[in-house]
Amino acid sequence: MNIGMFLSIFSFALSLGGLFPVFFLKEQKKIAALTVIVSALVVTTGVVLSGILRHEKLIHTVQVEIREGLSSKTTKTFDQLYQELHYREYPIVTEALFREVEKGSISQKTIYFNQEGESIPVKTYFVKN
Repeated sequence: MNIGMFLSIFSFALSLGGLFPVFFLKEQKKIAALTVIVSALVVTTGVVLSGILRHEKLIHTVQVEIREGLSSKTTKTFDQLYQELHYREYPIVTEALFREVEKGSISQKTIYFNQEGESIPVKTYFVKN
């Protein structure tokens, strides 16, 4: 569990627990309690959005690296693409490649290799023209 997820859960619990007794407090205490709850929600939302934006930026960077590593004349397997990317995490590369395939800028095809009479399918990727 990362800090963003922890803050989200904490903020949610705080807001739920804090809202119920607020209605039984005096006016000045209500304002103070609501201020604390809203502040916690704003901070938590900022932390979570920051993490999401960093993740999306990283995915975009990896998508560009994948597209640059492919051409319409050559096909590469996932392992070849993964080895060419410098120090990228496996789930990040998988997500970036999946998004490119879904977007249609990269295509995939299966090539069959014969080894000792057995046909072995290998999925490859290439850039569409």
